[in-house]
Amino acid sequence: MKPYKFLLVEDEAVISMSIEETLNNLGYTNVVTAFDAPTASEYLSNEKFDMVLMDINLGNGKDGIDVMSEIKKHVDIPFVYITGNSDSITVNKAKYTEPDGFIVKPFSETDLKITLELVLHKAKHKLHKENRVNTNLEFSFEENLKNLVIRLGPNGEIFYVNSYIKKLTNKPPVYYADKKIEESEFDPFFSSTLTNILAEVKNANRHLFYCSLKDHKAGERVMEVVVTPDHFSDNSFGSYLLRFNDVTERNIPTDIENTNLVTFKKKEKTESLFDKKIVTTREKEILSYIIKGLSNKDIANVLKISDKTISVHRTHLMKKLNAKNAAQLVKIAFDNNFSFKKKKKKRMLKK
Repeated sequence: MKPYKFLLVEDEAVISMSIEETLNNLGYTNVVTAFDAPTASEYLSNEKFDMVLMDINLGNGKDGIDVMSEIKKHVDIPFVYITGNSDSITVNKAKYTEPDGFIVKPFSETDLKITLELVLHKAKHKLHKENRVNTNLEFSFEENLKNLVIRLGPNGEIFYVNSYIKKLTNKPPVYYADKKIEESEFDPFFSSTLTNILAEVKNANRHLFYCSLKDHKAGERVMEVVVTPDHFSDNSFGSYLLRFNDVTERNIPTDIENTNLVTFKKKEKTESLFDKKIVTTREKEILSYIIKGLSNKDIANVLKISDKTISVHRTHLMKKLNAKNAAQLVKIAFDNNFSFKKKKKKRMLKK
């Protein structure tokens, strides 16, 4: 059973425990419980869930319908109402929030099992449909871009590719529908590039890369690849949007190593900016993470310091190296053969 995350909202403790036990019996063991509307709203505002089981009558104050009506303005999430009231007034009020299911108490384990399976299947189908339909606004916009855009599934499935691909392969986007990278007949280097990017995003949480592509008309182009993940908490229905931005005119070196998408071949040894000791050790450490594509927040988490401190160091780096943005910092680093290795602290032996 996939580790779906449920929010169960039920004001009666005994009933809540009974439903949670039933969910566990069905294999759904990641269940968060709330007993009132304010707690439910707080959970839904701050955490990500795959489904909500919402009791309608939550005692005094807001009811479950009020909670879901407010949450749906900000979050699109599958939810099922659980209620002891099936009168027309309750049903009519509930239907305007467009629930994915409606269960009347008391219900059996089989009733709950069938409802959950149908709702989860619907959610899965909806996401795949959104990933594959090329006529939605996002893809219509991407279709007009001058650079390559590809949406990949977690196992290398090609969900979408825009018309730029024809410049690289002489084949239309429809040719690649429902194929995997290894089935696409891409150039071996390009296939390897996509596979490596996907692996790095999934395993190292990196989102910025550089690579080279051969355009039939323009020749070899240097590309900055920005990756945007889009997936559920269990990563089972995920996809990754890859935008290839042509940065050839920025004079970034084109002799990119095939084996490492963000490491360029070193030029002949010359005096480096980093040999002049104008950059501190901490700034070098932060620069090493900027090159890997980490955001200020990511770097702060790794180094266990504040975002503000990272921002200050980043500003100092840009001033010292005369860079206007992150891309220029990366270029300056590679032009000067930048490398950084964190020194291990020596342990003092007790006498």
